[in-house]
Amino acid sequence: MNKLDLSNRLIALGGVKRIGKTHFSLRLSNYIAQSEKVLFLSWQECKENLNFILKEMGEPIHRNLSINTSIGYFNVATFLGLIKLIRDNSYTTIFIDDIESFTHNDFSDFFSEEKDSSITALEYIVNELKVRVIFNTVINSYCKEYPSIKDFDWSRRIINNCDQVLAIYRPSFFGIIEDENGKSLQECIEIFSLKNKNHKPKRFLLDNKNLSLCEITSFKDAFIKSPNERGIKDYEQGRVTEY
Repeated sequence: MNKLDLSNRLIALGGVKRIGKTHFSLRLSNYIAQSEKVLFLSWQECKENLNFILKEMGEPIHRNLSINTSIGYFNVATFLGLIKLIRDNSYTTIFIDDIESFTHNDFSDFFSEEKDSSITALEYIVNELKVRVIFNTVINSYCKEYPSIKDFDWSRRIINNCDQVLAIYRPSFFGIIEDENGKSLQECIEIFSLKNKNHKPKRFLLDNKNLSLCEITSFKDAFIKSPNERGIKDYEQGRVTEY
C-alpha cells in the first residue's frame, strides 16, 4: 500500500456509486492505523455495521482506529466540533465517507459555492491542524474505459485544491468478468492515482487479500477491455453487485 505514496494533506478518492469506496477506505484507514491515530467519519452507516464490515473481511481492528458516526452534517457547529475532536484526540489522518453525505444535500441541488465551501473547510483543517484528510466522492465514469480526473466534477476545487486524487475501478462491477485471455476478473480491483506529487498518473492492481499494490506500467496495457454493453446496461438499471 505504500506504493500509493499518500500525501499528508488533502486527498480525494472517487468511484461510481456502490463500487466499494467505503470498503476500501475502511481497510485503508485500518492499515494506516498500524502507525498513527486515525478517525473514520461516516454519515451512511452505524458504527456497529462498519466494525462488522472490517471483521467480515478478516481485518483485526487496530486500536488506533476510531469510527465515529455521530458527527452532525456540515455546518459551523459541526466544523468547530470536528476541529475540537481532532485536537483532543491527536488524530493525524481523517477519513470522510463521503463528501456528499457530509454536506447532506443531493448532488444536483447543492449550489456550487456551497460545495466549494466544504472543500475549503477541509483544507482549513489540513492546514491548521497539520493532518491528512481523505474523503470519498462519487464520480461519473461508468460509460468509459477508465476513470479520469475530469470525472471529479462535484466541485472544481477537488482537482484544483487536493494534493492527490485517486479513483477505484472494478471491471466485474460493469459485467466484465474475465480478461481477453480468459482470466477471471471477479476479484480484480484497480486504483488510479490521477493526481500526485510526481505529476504523472499511475495505475495499480490491488491484491485485495493482502492489501498490496502492483503498479501497471501503462494506462494502455490491455489488461482489461472497456465496459461492454451488458455491463453498462446493468449499471444503469441498478443490477450491479455492491462490493
